[in-house]
Amino acid sequence: MNIQSATKKAAEIGGVIYRRSWGQCTGDPVVIIPGYGPECCQMAHLTADGLKDKAPRWQPQQDDLVADDWMAVRNLKELEAAQRVPFTPMPGKIYHNRGGGEFRCLKCLGPLHHAVMQNTASGWVLNAHGCGIYPDETIDWDYSSGGHFPGKDGEVGS
Repeated sequence: MNIQSATKKAAEIGGVIYRRSWGQCTGDPVVIIPGYGPECCQMAHLTADGLKDKAPRWQPQQDDLVADDWMAVRNLKELEAAQRVPFTPMPGKIYHNRGGGEFRCLKCLGPLHHAVMQNTASGWVLNAHGCGIYPDETIDWDYSSGGHFPGKDGEVGS
């Protein structure tokens, strides 16, 4: 959405605006707090505890004004969810799960972001349905099924 639509939406929901193309380089994402008065629009870091390190009078560049990748969010959790992209893990690659742990992709099961994953610490194997990846390259999945420890022959199932 454009900056005008995002600003209107932020006003409706009591939120802030953010450009997807800004990504999350390091630390907390930078957002814009639309406003009036001497502070004008402020830049701030969006954290789990709210807005931090506010800086007044944000001055947009031309590409900010014409961009169509703006979004309005209420909090960090909502921003992170909006940045999630569906993906299919690559067999053999190890991924860091957002909920904790490292998981190795054993195999892909179809085109719908579904894979067999194994916890590298415990050996637990599961079918991950609806896999998604975030800008920081952590992953998660919508739900899992078929969780088990591999049999004596190493068979992991599907």
